[in-house]
Parts: sequence; structure tokens; C-alpha cells
Amino acid sequence: MTPIKVTLAPLSLFIIAALTCGSVAASETSAPAAARSGIGLDRIVTAEEQAMELEALRLMQDPVVLEAKQQGGEYMRRFTGSATPKAAFDAALDRSLYCGMLTSINADPKHPKIHAQAIPEHPAGSVKIPDSACGIPNPDTIYRFIPIDGDSHYIIHGQVAKHRPIENNFTLASFSMTTLGNVNGRDLQVDEAGRFTITVGPEAANGRKNHLQTRHDAWQIWVRDTLGDWSKERPNLLTVERTGPVNSPPLSRTAKVAMAGNYLSYIIRSMPMNVLQAPPNTFANPKILGGASGEGGFLVTQAYSNSRFKLKEDEALILNITMGFSGYVVVPATNLWGSNDGVGRMTGSLNNFQADKNADGTYTFVISARDPGVANWVDTAGLEEGTLYLRWAAFDNTAGSGGNPPLVSSSVVKLDEVAKTVPAMRKVSSAQRAAQASQRREQLLTRQQLAD
Repeated sequence: MTPIKVTLAPLSLFIIAALTCGSVAASETSAPAAARSGIGLDRIVTAEEQAMELEALRLMQDPVVLEAKQQGGEYMRRFTGSATPKAAFDAALDRSLYCGMLTSINADPKHPKIHAQAIPEHPAGSVKIPDSACGIPNPDTIYRFIPIDGDSHYIIHGQVAKHRPIENNFTLASFSMTTLGNVNGRDLQVDEAGRFTITVGPEAANGRKNHLQTRHDAWQIWVRDTLGDWSKERPNLLTVERTGPVNSPPLSRTAKVAMAGNYLSYIIRSMPMNVLQAPPNTFANPKILGGASGEGGFLVTQAYSNSRFKLKEDEALILNITMGFSGYVVVPATNLWGSNDGVGRMTGSLNNFQADKNADGTYTFVISARDPGVANWVDTAGLEEGTLYLRWAAFDNTAGSGGNPPLVSSSVVKLDEVAKTVPAMRKVSSAQRAAQASQRREQLLTRQQLAD
């Protein structure tokens, strides 16, 4: 497989209508009052979120969107080569299109809402809302997005949970995926009741911690709540408002449909090609890939080591991980488009809260297509090749002052040699594995509920 540079100019044809209109008509699909009311019974799938999800499903059937899907699929297939399972490819394309459609619906900075991505399949009444994962998301992270511009003023209202996420960030981003500003949840000023407000606008912070200063190329605020302990940690409750007069109506259906190809193109372009070009089963020690500017959409508060696995059915990849000055690490196996059906089987990723720790404080993970019968198994869902996007976060104060850095090393062994390679790792029976999967499914469904 030889990755090629992806050029997506043809998809820009689908945004001409949106970009050339001097003004847009009022939305042809108006959300009901309940959908505009903000927080509902779920921290993420609020009434407003559900209304956008249902609208996205309807608009995905528009002929213009279906044409964008066809063209986008051709580019995705060229991006990763043809030697990949068609079912996995088709599912990834559907997820990418759905992500693009959600962004298109919530693309108006004059009428901002909060939409979520990378949340699992869930019902909306009798309608099944699909998995909206795209890019290469962290399965421990709940992603939310707010459209903004460089001139307006916004206020984000929030409430932290009793058990806050291990990592939480509000990132001001440009369309080129550069970080223009970031509010780290550890620095967030919160009152005694757990409430907070974040102001967003072109003025300098002038000492304010809860402020993001915009500029001309500001595009979105990315909210990333990373949950280490799924049994306790909960994402923040959030609403947003734009202050000041609004002189334009909401985007029309035509404008939203016209933007779909642009955002699908954006999602495909943002896929990291360096992972496909890396030697398989080898990992560099983690580093902050985005640097101070957070280029490429990487969090400035996390360290990354990304590569790909390539394993035969009778092989396993062993990862040995040192936490160093971090309090969180995750090992997620995905297909070449960033998703993994193994997550549905509940073993497609593990973090340090879910894994057994070694006696010396390090962690060892076993990545394979078949169950090796040990505790820290990361399931590839039968894939022979895919990505491993390791992330370290929750740094202590020594992260920038010479503390012990996080480390990773790897080796490939035969599957029947795993027990001998990691003799101290706890053995897991098929019944215990089933119980583990059941518990993780339950936690996946409850981790965004209102109850702490």
C-alpha cells in the first residue's frame, strides 16, 4: 500500500451556493422549542443535540450530499489503498459523512449551538442515531463543537460534575486546525456550586483565566472531556449564547447541504498520513505533536505516539508503557479511518484506569485479533492492519521542569507465547471477558448521564 497525497478540490463545488449567497434564507427546518431549551436528561444528547442529529439524518439523503459522499469515498479509498475490508470502509465513510453533516448544520457563528461527535449509537425516539466517530478520536473523549467568528462575543455557561474528567479542554481553533487559545480544565475558575462561564471575543484576557481571545481566522471551539474512570467521571454540562444583535437569519437547508461536501473534504484531509507511512509495530516515545500552537488539531496539553499495527492472526503486539509525569494514558486500536468495531465489543481500547498495573507502576498492553486470555487485551476486531494513536495526559507540575517523561516500547510475539512473555499479567477466562464487556457497555451508556 502506497499512500498518496489527497487533493479534494472537486468537493469544493458543493459549497459554492453557501459561499456565494449574499444572504441566506431562514432555516427550512426549525427546531422545536424543546430543542432550543439547552440541557435535557443527558449531558451530551440534549434536546438541541437530538434535533440536529435528526436533521443530519434527513439531509444525508439529499442528492447533493449523496454525490459528495461518492466523491469523498473515492478519495478515502485512494488515501488508504484498496487492501482493506469493504465493510469497514463503508462504515467509516458513513460515519465521516454524518460527522460532516452535523458540522454543516451547526456552522453558523451568528446562531451558535453545541453539537457532539464521537458518541456511540443511541436512540432518538424510534430513530436509531448512528455512531458519529470520525478522524481518529479518543474513545475516552466526548467531543463537542461550537461555531464562532472573530468579531462576535460569546458566553459559554457550564457546570462541572462531582467527578470531573481526568482531562478537559476548551480549544479555540482555526479552520487550518491551529490552536488560537486554550482553557485547560485544571485552570478553570469554578464557583462553590461548580458553575463557570467562559467568555469568548476579540478582546485580550487582561488577567482573566476563563477567556478565549478570537482573531480573524477563528472558526470553532472544540470542547474535549476525557473520561479516565467511566464509572465515575462525567463531562461538563454546557450551553452557549452569542451576545449582541444578530442581523442575519439562520442558515437555510440549501446552505447546510451545500456545506456538507466541504466538511467531508475537511475530515478526510485531516486524516494523519504519517501514521500510514510509519514502520508497522514501532513507536517513538511520546511528544506534544502540536507544540505551543497545537497544529493539526492536537491538544497542547497531551503527548502522543502514533503508528500502525500490522499483525498476522497468530501474532500479538506487546506495548510497555511508562506513565512518567502523566496521570492518564490510552491505547486505542482503530481501522485506517479511525474507528474500531472492537469498541462495540468493548475491548477495542483500554486506558490506565481500566487496565491492570504492573508491580513497578508501568503498564503492559497486548494488541491482537484473537483473545490472548490475559487482562490488558486490546482487540483489533479481526483487523490485520490499523492504527494505534496513543495519548498521555493529565500532566503533573513536573511536565515542564525535568520530571520523568512518559515512554513506550513495543515487540511482536506469537499469540501462543503471550502468557510466557507477560507471566505476571492476570489471566482472564471467557466468562470473565464477557463480564468485562458487559460492564463496559453499561458504563458507556451511563457515563454522560446527569447523575454523578
